[in-house]
Amino acid sequence: MVVGYADPEDQEIAAFVAAAFAYGRVEGVIASARRILEALGEHPARGLREGRHRAGRFLPGFRHRWNGEEDVRGLCEAAARAWELHGSLGGALLARRRDAADFETALARWVGDLRGFAGEVVPLSRGLRFLLPDPVLGGTCKRWRLFLRWMIRPADGMDLGHWNAMLSPSELLLPLDAHWTRIGPRLGWTRRRTPGRGMAADLTAALRRIAPEDPLRYDFAICHLGITGACPPRLETRHCMACPLSPFCATGRRRLRRAGARLLEPGERVG
Repeated sequence: MVVGYADPEDQEIAAFVAAAFAYGRVEGVIASARRILEALGEHPARGLREGRHRAGRFLPGFRHRWNGEEDVRGLCEAAARAWELHGSLGGALLARRRDAADFETALARWVGDLRGFAGEVVPLSRGLRFLLPDPVLGGTCKRWRLFLRWMIRPADGMDLGHWNAMLSPSELLLPLDAHWTRIGPRLGWTRRRTPGRGMAADLTAALRRIAPEDPLRYDFAICHLGITGACPPRLETRHCMACPLSPFCATGRRRLRRAGARLLEPGERVG
């Protein structure tokens, strides 16, 4: 859907909308994002600049779980104002990064700006705050992390890289999902069991030791072990035996060591 647009400006807006609504069933996410983008016109970035989202009947009857038309109107206004002032959402984030001591502070201020812009045209409802989550509150902010990954990491067929010249991928935080929440502790990269910003920071720090300039380089490869069922919720030794990460995984090493010990003759020792 995002790469279906040829213009990088349209891709940025499409990615922003898709990330904001990336909760719930995939089919519903795609349908909602597509409807919003179609309402903005053939070129969504131009549609925002023209203020199509301010029309009286922009998305009549729109509903994505708890978000309605007014929430979308506010989301679009936030992007439109950022574009008006800084030329892009990335430009708005860069402006905040220049004045902040670290990326997370810049991100929080950028989100505050977007919320302020949205609140000028519609009430800052609970649903709209959900679409523009505040990273200061300590949540994973997974949808923000996905959007930032798409825009800042180098273009590789999955990520777009449109902000790569402005912002560094070394500062990104992992988009924490259910697969990482399960696999990360198994790898021994965090002692936390509850998903949150702390767990995301622990896992990103581990990834940063592997690729300091681009810690999310191996995000999808590791997460894919959960997606494909190679590292399932109900883990068995056979899964670890087939896993390429077993030599580097605390759980995998432990399970394989125990499996090896069971195969030894009486009196023999492992290793």
